[in-house]
Amino acid sequence: MHRYWEVCVGTLLRRSPRDSACGSTSLRSMRRRCGVVAAVLVVSTAALYIPAALAHASSNGAAIDEAKRALIVLTDFPKGWKSSPSGSGNSGSNNLGVKQMTACLGVSQNVVNYNPPSANSPDFDQQRSGLSVNDDVEIFPNASVATQQFGLYSARRAPTCMAVAFNTPSVKSQFARQLGAGVTIGKVTSARLPSPHVPVRATSLSLAIPIRDSGSTVTISMTIVIIVSTLKGSELTFISTSGKVFPATLESRLDLLSAERLN
Repeated sequence: MHRYWEVCVGTLLRRSPRDSACGSTSLRSMRRRCGVVAAVLVVSTAALYIPAALAHASSNGAAIDEAKRALIVLTDFPKGWKSSPSGSGNSGSNNLGVKQMTACLGVSQNVVNYNPPSANSPDFDQQRSGLSVNDDVEIFPNASVATQQFGLYSARRAPTCMAVAFNTPSVKSQFARQLGAGVTIGKVTSARLPSPHVPVRATSLSLAIPIRDSGSTVTISMTIVIIVSTLKGSELTFISTSGKVFPATLESRLDLLSAERLN
């Protein structure tokens, strides 16, 4: 669950409303405009929990290599898509809202903050449309942990709890400060989407984040697809900063490819 939260946090911090409101759909341009804020992404500084079975560096390294082999790659995309290094950094900002999430879901912070060996793909983007995709693959130590983590996403209250956390005034104000002076965040909404058509466990959530700056509002739309097969899990994040809907055929293709590579 924590990976999902990191992606949501990172997306807010690296998508500049100033660029989007002016009509730019270049994610790289957005990151440059964000400056230092662009470094505050994805890599967690919350309590790192790695099971004893994976504590040895050699085992951990092997698990990461296994995760890398299951990631989506640029050749999975149609012509016109590009890749760029995924933003990463260390920041306590990734802990924003975790307290509210755990309280709402009724689980311990250790469960939400669980951070197994994983690999993250580059950012894949189609600049002219303001669309991007990212993939994160995790390796679980046993079936029980895999089921527990999938249960956080598939839980009935997961969309409600995501919205509760993001709409907490203290969380929103901290996000706004990270994005820059004059930026405000509107009411964040989240919903359950139909499960992807793949031959393994899968669920999907959406998140809409309105960001207002200088009289203009842009909504960051995210779809998170969680796929779990045996001891591997994939979190595909589909993002639109332009208001355009992500092509359903491409999303379905990537879902299926991800599921196949987890086996």
